[in-house]
Amino acid sequence: MKTKLKHIGLAALLLAGVLFIPDAHAQTNLSQVPDQFYGTAFQWATSIDTNKDWRTIDLEVATGYKQVNGIGAASDLTAQYNFGRWNAGAWIQFSGVGSAIDAAGAQGGYAIIQDGDLKLETNLRVGYGRQITERSGGVIIEPEIALTKLMTKNTLTKIGLSLPQDCKRFNNNPTFYVEVGFGHIKHP
Repeated sequence: MKTKLKHIGLAALLLAGVLFIPDAHAQTNLSQVPDQFYGTAFQWATSIDTNKDWRTIDLEVATGYKQVNGIGAASDLTAQYNFGRWNAGAWIQFSGVGSAIDAAGAQGGYAIIQDGDLKLETNLRVGYGRQITERSGGVIIEPEIALTKLMTKNTLTKIGLSLPQDCKRFNNNPTFYVEVGFGHIKHP
């Protein structure tokens, strides 16, 4: 199992590296990226505390930073209820950090891997977006993959990647987000 989690950690590290590699035309030097970032990301994804377990969490609420194509920096708020490996929830996206609501919707998903304090899940988000309205009537369909880790028995961090689509065109620019939040512990 630790081998599987190390592969997940390496995949998360690779995802983070790909997202932060500068454009070929940019004048940024890769040596400016701190070496400690990669070590910290690997430790975050591969350290396991057996006292924390996703089977004890039924409700997750998180907020964070989102990099959205066409908007730039945005913030979001998500809530989801877990039914074993399945989940259902709602989300709100703000057009900037601490500004007006830009999009909102519902989501459903499934945890592909749920072991100890680490969870890899796929979600499908469907909603309405204000900026999308000008192009296609406002409907957003957004497949997403997220890696979530319990930091304490009821606090969590999450990184995710999604590909929001509107009804009229294909979007090949992914949205990346980082969230922190808490989970409600089930009472037997």
